[in-house]
Amino acid sequence: RQAWKVGDVCIARWAEDKVWYNGEILEKGEAGCLVRFSDYGNEETVREGDMVRKVGDIPSDNDIDEYVGTEATQPENNPVPASLQCSLCSNLCRRAMRLLCGPAIACWGCAVKEINTTRTCWQCGEKEISTETHLLQDAVLR
Repeated sequence: RQAWKVGDVCIARWAEDKVWYNGEILEKGEAGCLVRFSDYGNEETVREGDMVRKVGDIPSDNDIDEYVGTEATQPENNPVPASLQCSLCSNLCRRAMRLLCGPAIACWGCAVKEINTTRTCWQCGEKEISTETHLLQDAVLR
């Protein structure tokens, strides 16, 4: 097993939702590695036991983010009803979340990336928001 070093690309499990995401190691420390989740922009210290180099090393019963090992695209010949479209990417919502400020929905991945990048809601314009305070799970959409 090769040791991790700063700059290595990895697939790491985020503690909050236990899902595996693409990442890059920013720092090494006693408790693990500081990983930037590259598809979303957030960072977290991850235990080395929750980091792998390739998709095949992830335990089969674990959840894997849609961007790991594939490129997410919506086929052009498969129109998505407006009620199921992400308000950011216009594709079919994946792991859909509803915005606190209204009826708009967004893919979990799109919403996390937008919020972590701008800290501003793209619908209502509220500033200094977080995923915890501005996104709601919707059992019907999920």
